[in-house]
Amino acid sequence: MKRPVVVVSLCAALLVGLFANGAQANHRPNSYCSQTGDFCQSTTKNNNGVRILQFRSFAHRGKVRVCVKAPTGARTCVDDRFRDGNDDQVFVTRLKWATNFPNEGPGAYTVEWRQNGAKTGKRLGFHRN
Repeated sequence: MKRPVVVVSLCAALLVGLFANGAQANHRPNSYCSQTGDFCQSTTKNNNGVRILQFRSFAHRGKVRVCVKAPTGARTCVDDRFRDGNDDQVFVTRLKWATNFPNEGPGAYTVEWRQNGAKTGKRLGFHRN
């Protein structure tokens, strides 16, 4: 008789764990800087309320692909390149989200930068209400 109770308790614990992890999986930070300080990324709004997807780096150069995954699951990628950021040896790619990517409605968006087919830096995100 104790065995069914243990199984039910274990199943309940697993379900709670799954739901807790699912909620965290949809949340991503909106900025990140490497521990070495070689690069920083952000998906924040500027003072005018415009969402900017930005990657600043001492180490990265050349072409970059910026991909945004919408809450609907649709994924759109845009090719860009690192440009001289007018800072001492800093290069930057900076895209306006609304200009370059479709607005798929409210929810969590994920942003990823790729070079030569490999993810560069961290996956970041933002929420649109």
